Amino acid sequence: MPGVITELEMVFDRPGTYTFYCTRWCGPDHWRMRGTIEVTGSGEAAEREATAPYMTLGIDLDAPHPAQVRPNRTPSAVDGEAIGDGFVDADFLVLDSVRSRSPAGVWQELRADRRLDAISDEGVWDLVAWIWSRSTTSETTEVGRDLFRVNCAACHGEVGDGKGVLATGSAEDVGVKEEVGHRSVAPANFTDPDLLGASPALLHGKILRGGMGTGMPYWGPILTDAQIWALVDYLWSFQFQAGGATASTGTPRLDVDRDTVDLGDVQLGERVEASFVLSNTGDGELVISGTPYVQVVEGCCPPAPIFGARTLDPGQQTTLSIAFVMAGGMGGPHDFRIHFETNDPRWEGRTLTVLSNWVERTGGPTALWSPDAR
Repeated sequence: MPGVITELEMVFDRPGTYTFYCTRWCGPDHWRMRGTIEVTGSGEAAEREATAPYMTLGIDLDAPHPAQVRPNRTPSAVDGEAIGDGFVDADFLVLDSVRSRSPAGVWQELRADRRLDAISDEGVWDLVAWIWSRSTTSETTEVGRDLFRVNCAACHGEVGDGKGVLATGSAEDVGVKEEVGHRSVAPANFTDPDLLGASPALLHGKILRGGMGTGMPYWGPILTDAQIWALVDYLWSFQFQAGGATASTGTPRLDVDRDTVDLGDVQLGERVEASFVLSNTGDGELVISGTPYVQVVEGCCPPAPIFGARTLDPGQQTTLSIAFVMAGGMGGPHDFRIHFETNDPRWEGRTLTVLSNWVERTGGPTALWSPDAR
């Protein structure tokens, strides 16, 4: 927090290079708030990471990889499963094989198979979607979705269209200029069918290494390998319709008691809470999914929203609340917008707003908040 110095002692069990980073979204420069600690001494050094797949496969991350072929509609894994058995060789279903090939490349290989002559081009794309769905699990893609919302949506957009809140002039927004070799590049649009020209190994490398001066941070020192693969698996959800979902009966309808909570002037060091009442006024089960994302329009340091319940039967209610406090040096207006997903199609794109204006405490020094004060 601005103006607050925190001292801590850490004990490492082996020498090596360790990365530390900011764990709260504090503004456009959030991804730059990281550093390394060099630990020396006796003992066996921490193991080095294995060679990244893109290096083993010789993939040029900076070269364009457009899709040579594109589907005319969103491919369906469910429809592909109905075709798959007996038409897809086992090699296509091996995980390393899927990760080393692009969907467009696999489509071309399958299209050349004479056994599939009776299958339409769109049917072959359904086969590709099915192959990709078999390379992951719903649990893994759920992890990837949560990681995407917390770390990627601010630039790439909640729906992956490259229109996040920080998408405009991304390189300038993070404080880098042309003279140091950086340029402004729009975040990737994961809904563009050109993504089908990229292999999972290429996307893994992009996340691992970053965009080399484009404003895309490198996540290799922060995310585990399993987390990066989970993110990659989730990115394909912007291109393919997954299978296995069971349609619920009835139609959910989410209504909220208000769109905005304005807390007005709040003294620094005071803990405040804002709550919304969520109701299911439809005739089907309402499901709140994923991790909510708090967009900072003004101010810094957003809190984590808490839902009372995530599944509501018709007629049921729950609450969404956030509690937070600002310390010295964090005064002024704060504008938080809360984004979350539901299975009510009417809700897409809507947000809830929490406003506050933090002022100096009257009659005494500003208190510094600590976790014990919650």
